[in-house]
Amino acid sequence: MTESSDIIKLLLTSSGPAVLLVLAGLFWGKAFIKYFFDKTIELKKTELNQNLESYKSQIDLKSKDFQNQLDKKLNDFNIRFSKLHNHRAEVIKELYLKLVELHASLFFFSRTIHPIIHDARSEEAARLERLNKAIFDFNDYMVPNKIYFTKQMASKMENIANTYYEISSELSYAIRTVKDHDLGQEVRKPMRERINEISNMVDKDFTLLIEELENEFRIILGVD
Repeated sequence: MTESSDIIKLLLTSSGPAVLLVLAGLFWGKAFIKYFFDKTIELKKTELNQNLESYKSQIDLKSKDFQNQLDKKLNDFNIRFSKLHNHRAEVIKELYLKLVELHASLFFFSRTIHPIIHDARSEEAARLERLNKAIFDFNDYMVPNKIYFTKQMASKMENIANTYYEISSELSYAIRTVKDHDLGQEVRKPMRERINEISNMVDKDFTLLIEELENEFRIILGVD
């Protein structure tokens, strides 16, 4: 048996005020230690909870601040996108008007029969002048505004501009050749046939090109 065990046994078998004081000291000492540790743990829990709440508050503030910044950036983006879309819509509107004029001017110029209002020569010159103006107006507006469209769509518009220019040049040359009576029929006849081919091509194939581009414009604008 150890020395401490002997002391405890002696205290349990003894009596008197001294013993009671020792026992009371041991009991209250143990209670005090337990109370001390319980309070310490309680204080630590309170401190941890306070730190946790403080941390959560900081997270909430940072989260709200981040959300505010995100909302602001999203709002700025929506404003810029809205302005871009509106400007793009204006570009499409203007480009479509020039495209319609380009097709109409080539259509009327390529007709094999024209009504004469006052003077055949001046009216033919006016049709050619209208066509040339429409070609350059469309091309001059389309080139700097290609940035608003996909590369594929920009390529289609460039193809239309080049095709109308080439056909217009060929048609103008064919008309001049047919009207040159110094040339024989062996030269004028194939040119006359080519004029008829171009006239039919503008009426059918070129119209499909315009309709295809028009449909893509509608998709961009969200118009059914």
